[in-house]
Amino acid sequence: MRHRINILILALAAYVISSCQKAATIRHEEGRAFKVALVHTYNKELPDYEEYNRILMEAFKKHGIEAEFKTHYLNLFSVFPQSPFVKKTIDSLKIWQPDLILIEDDYGALSMLRNEDSILHNTPIVLGGLNLPDWDLYNQHDNLVVWEEVPDFKKAIDIACDISKNNLVEIELDHTPTDSLLKEKLSSSINHRPYINNSDFHRTQINRNSLRGELKDSIIVLTLSLSEPESNRPAGEDEEFGRGMTRGILNYCRYFPSIVVKHDAYSDAIADRTGLPQFTTVRTGFGHNAHYLAGVFTPYDVLAQDMVMSGAYILKNEKKARYTNRHPKSVFMDYNALKQWNLNYEDLKDKYTFVNVPKSVSTPYYYYLLFGAVILALAAIIWIIVIIEFNLKRRGQQRYMERLSNELQLTDITLRNNKSSIFSYSEGKFCIIVSFAGNKKNEFTMSEVRRLIVKDSDKIISQFEESIQKPGQYSLEFPFRLINAETHWLEIRYTIHEANPKEVSGIIMLIDSQKKNEMKLRIATSIAQSTKHKEQFLNDLTHSIRTHLNPIMGFSELITEGSYTGKELPTFYQELNENSKQLMNLVNNILEYSRMDSGRVIFEFSLVRVSEVIQRAADRWKTKKPNGVKFHLIKGMTDSLLYTDEARLEQLLGELLQNAYQHTKTGFVAIGWTNDTLRHQVSIYVEDTGCGIAPNILYNFNNMFNTKDAIEQGAGIGINICKVIAEGIHGRMKVESIPEIGSKFVITLDEYEEKEQ
Repeated sequence: MRHRINILILALAAYVISSCQKAATIRHEEGRAFKVALVHTYNKELPDYEEYNRILMEAFKKHGIEAEFKTHYLNLFSVFPQSPFVKKTIDSLKIWQPDLILIEDDYGALSMLRNEDSILHNTPIVLGGLNLPDWDLYNQHDNLVVWEEVPDFKKAIDIACDISKNNLVEIELDHTPTDSLLKEKLSSSINHRPYINNSDFHRTQINRNSLRGELKDSIIVLTLSLSEPESNRPAGEDEEFGRGMTRGILNYCRYFPSIVVKHDAYSDAIADRTGLPQFTTVRTGFGHNAHYLAGVFTPYDVLAQDMVMSGAYILKNEKKARYTNRHPKSVFMDYNALKQWNLNYEDLKDKYTFVNVPKSVSTPYYYYLLFGAVILALAAIIWIIVIIEFNLKRRGQQRYMERLSNELQLTDITLRNNKSSIFSYSEGKFCIIVSFAGNKKNEFTMSEVRRLIVKDSDKIISQFEESIQKPGQYSLEFPFRLINAETHWLEIRYTIHEANPKEVSGIIMLIDSQKKNEMKLRIATSIAQSTKHKEQFLNDLTHSIRTHLNPIMGFSELITEGSYTGKELPTFYQELNENSKQLMNLVNNILEYSRMDSGRVIFEFSLVRVSEVIQRAADRWKTKKPNGVKFHLIKGMTDSLLYTDEARLEQLLGELLQNAYQHTKTGFVAIGWTNDTLRHQVSIYVEDTGCGIAPNILYNFNNMFNTKDAIEQGAGIGINICKVIAEGIHGRMKVESIPEIGSKFVITLDEYEEKEQ
């Protein structure tokens, strides 16, 4: 009987071990790992993504899945299915052919799935962290697993009011389809007392007295749009009333908390503007911006575990799956923000899940013990080092004195000529042992040396005094005026020993001939380099002129000889006209750059509204766009005053738009501006989806002769003109470009502040 039981136990153990080994190495039948694509909504600089990716990969291993991962970033702040990054991601997925696709956040899911592509219908997809599922869109797919995260607006509002001791909160929502859905969910959450939904601005008279009086038992929830400030008005009022009301609300709301319910370009700007801690219902950015104090959301680690659980089930069963589930939520608080707003950790630690809590706070007793042990260990190490150092130093002093005596005798014999000598330094005095170059004096004080050094005397003396503080080999070069009033270049070389750092001795040499040779070499190198750059530039310029002159001469000869049919004549005229315009534009650019480079252009500064300048540029250029290219005007968060040259700014924008049209065949060209409220700056940009600029031919804006390759039809002069104009109107210009994706030129200017007038 016992023998049978032992056999049964062994068989059961063998089965369990084989099952575990099989589960731990689940792979494709062909022996390769599963391909898993991770698609992120925002850019890879988002600090949460690195930890989120790590948790995802470890979770697959815990589920026994051997997977190969590939990460994609969509760089989105809104739903944009035609974004070049979305198209690039889909093309990459079609080439790679993953076994599973993981997509987090509403913007990423909507932007991807609104593209009708077979890869998005045939590959299993797990969607996570969705606040606003578009069921009409998602029901068109039979390959989706949807993890929904329902926003808890009411909880976030209650926390904000409780901590800030206020009964008014502000929420920024625009009029996009996604924001409209958020507004509907918010309205359904606060449709009862004590909440008052003021999204329609029916209450226009809200002040501190009313909040403490008739509204003291109510919670006012105010929603407003920053992208369309004219829409923030009661029914029946005009747009100007809305803009004025928006300014008043923004000034008033700096004393009340706001709740972030979406992650876009305005989120951090609003948080930076307010004077109170902020609250959020989204995980993105929490724990990395000290303005965000508390939030109600699903953290990235829970999001990753839920999505991997569904993905592992799909890969193990090798089939599509379709079901919907909900992420659990938690209430979080950031310790860094808590300290900034002077709140007490002990009063709140039991109510919230804290992030960024230092070990010294979360486990103080362990921290004190560890700190004490480290101090004792360091004290013991320092004591041992001191004893060893003392013994070594005492023995080293004796060897040093013997070696120094021998070295001085040999050096004195070797350097007895008029080019070199020996010097010593002790207690603030220099002594030249052997005189040279007609110099009769041998001993100099530190103040005399300082006066006799022709250039940068304070810097030279400082370097010497710093060098004698630590052992090593040193050399210094400096121009020195000797007693006979002649100026020579001297070099001193010396070694600082640990045994006796106060006593310094070394070699002093005349290096006039060496300095003259170095100067000749620099001049020759500079001339050769300048000649090479200018020759390259003139070659490129000649090539561009010939490119336009050849068709002009060719078509002119054809017209003169009459070697054409009647149908070809309009084509000839069009080619002649186009090449003549391009040639004239090239000549004008050369003349304009020459005037600017020589400083003959005068800039006239005045107060300018950024919205008016950009609107005029957009009205002038939107009719000139090529066929098949869309034109966008993107307004910033607020209008701003600039103190600049209005005409030159318009010329600069025209050059950039013309350049964008020239290199964009499909897609869009956009002009707009953004506001940096923290730095009080405005960034005006022109963006396109053209051919882009390869890294090896990006222009060196500091010197147009350093350009190795000229951009087609222009030799790069137009862009250099833009650079000179930007600097002339007190701005800074930079370019961002990705080949085959597009380019973005940005001009940053300081806002005009009336207090500085």
